[in-house]
Amino acid sequence: ELYKSAFEFWKSAPSKAGDESRCCYALGSLYCKEKRFAQAASYLRRALNMCEKFSGPNSIALVPYLRQYAYALYYLGQRGQTNALRAR
Repeated sequence: ELYKSAFEFWKSAPSKAGDESRCCYALGSLYCKEKRFAQAASYLRRALNMCEKFSGPNSIALVPYLRQYAYALYYLGQRGQTNALRAR
């Protein structure tokens, strides 16, 4: 609930430091640990997109986002996307 509340907080006023992407990532990671991969993938995709906008498409900061999103997609059976994310 705390992550959901924090994520809702930034919907009206996005931070200038990328905090909402980290919050979204944390929520997606929590769903992965709970094996709720469809929900996790949704949040992790959003987190990755936000981080790319904030840090740029070639930033080292994307690595944990790419890795965790690939993990969720792997368990959803989306091997092609998983391999593409890992290759990045």
